[in-house]
Amino acid sequence: MKRILICRPDRVGDTIISSSCFSPLNAAGHTLFFMARKMMSPLFQGHPLLEQFIPIPNSPHPNPEEKKILLNQIREVEADILIHLHPLPVLYPLTAEAKIPIRIGHLHKKLTRFLTHAYPYIKDKGDQHEANYNFDLLESLEIEIPHPLHYSIHLNPDEEELANQLLQEHSFPLSYIVLNPTAHSQSLRWPVSHFIELAKLIRDREEEPFVIIGDNANDPSILELMKDPIFQRNCINLAGKTSLGSLGWILKKARLLIGRNTGPSHLAAAVGCPTVEIFGRMEPIYGPNRWHALGENNHPVCASARKRWFETKQKFWKRSYESISPQEVYEAALPFLNKT
Repeated sequence: MKRILICRPDRVGDTIISSSCFSPLNAAGHTLFFMARKMMSPLFQGHPLLEQFIPIPNSPHPNPEEKKILLNQIREVEADILIHLHPLPVLYPLTAEAKIPIRIGHLHKKLTRFLTHAYPYIKDKGDQHEANYNFDLLESLEIEIPHPLHYSIHLNPDEEELANQLLQEHSFPLSYIVLNPTAHSQSLRWPVSHFIELAKLIRDREEEPFVIIGDNANDPSILELMKDPIFQRNCINLAGKTSLGSLGWILKKARLLIGRNTGPSHLAAAVGCPTVEIFGRMEPIYGPNRWHALGENNHPVCASARKRWFETKQKFWKRSYESISPQEVYEAALPFLNKT
């Protein structure tokens, strides 16, 4: 059995997706270490399937002292195998310097020389889920892909207390719907006006409380959304107030999450919260076949707009998100809303 260091140094959703390989590797008897951005600590620190979580500086360009600390942490693992699930230029030479015997990753024009085993990068085809692509790099370990795949995160009980405090400050009921109007890209979002119309459709059906989430309290979409009268009552704005851990607990207690396919939708799926995911980009590299949240209670709502010959990609994607109507999203949410 091997000591395996898995590295996934990019965004929240991608990192959560990578956790689907923990259980199969653990079941095969391997000792697992996981390296991801420091902000991911609340989801992986103390994880029962991991020997250790190693935080990478959130910046892709750590300073010399941060590099030195990270190198020492990598060396202390004494890993037999390193698996780079996603390339971060600073980590390839660093892990080679740590002299890990087997270093697995994707072919890269500048970084391949730091690997001992390099596999072609074919993810842009989008012909399978991102979680399945991760297993391509585990081929030499003869790990079978379980069906269905599922995420594996760990929520700290201390973060549950923080989540409860945030909700209790507003005397919030046990049942609520979470809305996420934000996304990594400021421009490629479902319009705030659509969220407002969706909220009206839901409120016409029942007086369901809303929880608004986002990384930044001053996010333009959040600020615009909260100006509308429908969000002036029976609503709590938690944007910028949660860690990933406390957000995980808030989603775990929620009835439903509605938002663009992004990190929180994967976090919601990981804790068992039903999701309605909005996909405005349908090319295989970005679409639901590769990126939908894992689990049975996750419903993608997809754009059907076609690119016009004179349109730039950015304009087309913006129009695609706009083309998804509030009614479509509401109808996707109804099966979850009808559950008691």
